[in-house]
Amino acid sequence: MADTLSCQWETLHSQQLRSIKKSIDSDHGIYRYRQVFLRCLYRRMSSLPKNRRRQQSMTLVLILIAGLMGASGVVLAAAAAHAKSGMGLEGAGYLLLFHAVAVLSGVALLQQSLLLRPLVLGVLSGWLLGSALFAGDIALRAFVGYRLFPMAAPTGGVVLILAWLALAVAAILALVRS
Repeated sequence: MADTLSCQWETLHSQQLRSIKKSIDSDHGIYRYRQVFLRCLYRRMSSLPKNRRRQQSMTLVLILIAGLMGASGVVLAAAAAHAKSGMGLEGAGYLLLFHAVAVLSGVALLQQSLLLRPLVLGVLSGWLLGSALFAGDIALRAFVGYRLFPMAAPTGGVVLILAWLALAVAAILALVRS
């Protein structure tokens, strides 16, 4: 019964909803429902063109990285509350939090195709690299006592500035194109 569910989620009828409920109520209904769900998800993903699947995977990876950046930012901000003042952990935490939101916004811009895709990907890469260098160097110096490499934090800052300027250039190009 549950094996006959349609993969078109928008057109689920009440009869199919009753079928799901019956299968969940049965002994192995949850297992069957999960199997059907995974099969339908696989069919939907495999029906997408290969290029679209790659884009969707890249989007999900960027969202994952933004989530990790946000969590790291919260951890650094919390550590700054308990550490000696002047270690820079608070600034590194806020920088990660801010750029996690920026990465999510960049992913939205990428999905909307408002700006040139290669430029937006460069901006996103710059935000990720710059944030990692800047916050990584400060955190490593605070916790371990060593730097990532000489001038890592300033290099990360310069990369972040260039990425923000590249976003402005992408917007100017989009305005000129339209």
